[in-house]
Amino acid sequence: MSFSSYRGTVGLIRPTMRPGVFEDLIRMTPEGICFIPVFNDVRRGDVDEFKSAPALYRAKAEEVAKQDIDLIFLSGAPPWMLLGPRGEQKLMRDWSRDLGVPVVTSAVNQLEAFISEVTAQSGKSISQAAAGLLITDAQAVSAGLG
Repeated sequence: MSFSSYRGTVGLIRPTMRPGVFEDLIRMTPEGICFIPVFNDVRRGDVDEFKSAPALYRAKAEEVAKQDIDLIFLSGAPPWMLLGPRGEQKLMRDWSRDLGVPVVTSAVNQLEAFISEVTAQSGKSISQAAAGLLITDAQAVSAGLG
């Protein structure tokens, strides 16, 4: 059975069943975007567990990719931080290609949101000069990810 929504459906893979973050995400999401949430069972939160987490995420990504989804969102930062920026970008490219669905991580979304917010506030809450510096730095980080 496949599910879809008129603005898009996201396969959301969370590290834990811990409440709070998912509810906040739902509140911030525009109407018409739906989620198919699945959860890993990260419990200890130590380096060894985070090193093994990508395999858990991959299994869940394969599961949600079988649905009629538009995006796979890998929530939770530590597993991807251990890969480093280039490793994280490679994983997203490889999984997107293999699964036939775009795959993104929390870190990539946060960087893009930061650039968008600074752009929006330029000349309002922060000076255009400061905004230009922040955007240049963030874009340099983003370019270094590829």
